[in-house]
Amino acid sequence: MPPLPNEELLPSSQNNFRYHKTLDKTADEADTVIMTESLEDYLEMVSFLSDDGAVRVTDIAARLGVSKPSVLSAVKTLEKQGLVEHGHYQGVSLTQRGRQKAAEIRKRHHFLTDFLVRVVGVNAQTAERDACKMEHVLSPETLKKMQDLSKKPLNDYQPGL
Repeated sequence: MPPLPNEELLPSSQNNFRYHKTLDKTADEADTVIMTESLEDYLEMVSFLSDDGAVRVTDIAARLGVSKPSVLSAVKTLEKQGLVEHGHYQGVSLTQRGRQKAAEIRKRHHFLTDFLVRVVGVNAQTAERDACKMEHVLSPETLKKMQDLSKKPLNDYQPGL
């Protein structure tokens, strides 16, 4: 199936394809934000940890089980895309654009977790683990059909709930 308007189909690291939203070009922003599964996980973790205050690279590394150099590399990429700000020896913070993107990711994650528990009937721990994988690979069409089945739209899901 072809991508929807404002989307393009790009290969992922797992030899399958993923949808990536493209943004309207402005003077200050790149015209495309390419979010890999890994970058989405980093952005989601920064958002999650920022609920408790400043986000340190060490905290991101510990929560994701990765090295600090891996975090720094991802943060640098997210910074180039205008999603986070990070000064030398300072915490990582989301930009307005980063907060919006992170909220989309977290809403999708919470919807999928709820869908798997409420509609499919799996336990919460399994739902959480599976939603974390699914949130990266589902097409907008599949997500919409799941929302229709659940009778609860994605916009009803608030990050952090």
